[in-house]
Amino acid sequence: ETQEGVADRLRTAERMEQDGMALVGCEVLPRLIGKSSISAMPHLAASVYSMICATRPQSAAAAVRGRAMRRDYRDALRGFTFPCLIVLGDEDSYSSEAQGQAMQALIPRCSLAVLPRVGHLPNLEQPLGFNSLLEQFITSLD
Repeated sequence: ETQEGVADRLRTAERMEQDGMALVGCEVLPRLIGKSSISAMPHLAASVYSMICATRPQSAAAAVRGRAMRRDYRDALRGFTFPCLIVLGDEDSYSSEAQGQAMQALIPRCSLAVLPRVGHLPNLEQPLGFNSLLEQFITSLD
């Protein structure tokens, strides 16, 4: 995590507690769901927004603060010996393809898939494509 990312997460956590989840949810939603998915599946955007709003602000703030304090796991990834699959969306505003490639390079037995027109929630935005990738990965295991 960068210093800027930590500061942003801490501000977001404070706003969750002060302003509640509805307002913060309006800002977070387009970062979670890709622009293409919001346009094509407004029902999905509404569902995810409802989940955000139903979350207790204190609980969400604690989770966001926890993300701000996470340690650097790159050394641990180098020692990860199990097969691994990373699935990203090409419209993901939290995890870029370059970050996925960097993570893949650290994990010896890792595959990377990037779904088109998908944001940070590929399992919700493109469930058939996500499930197909997952099935291919599982059936490829020894």
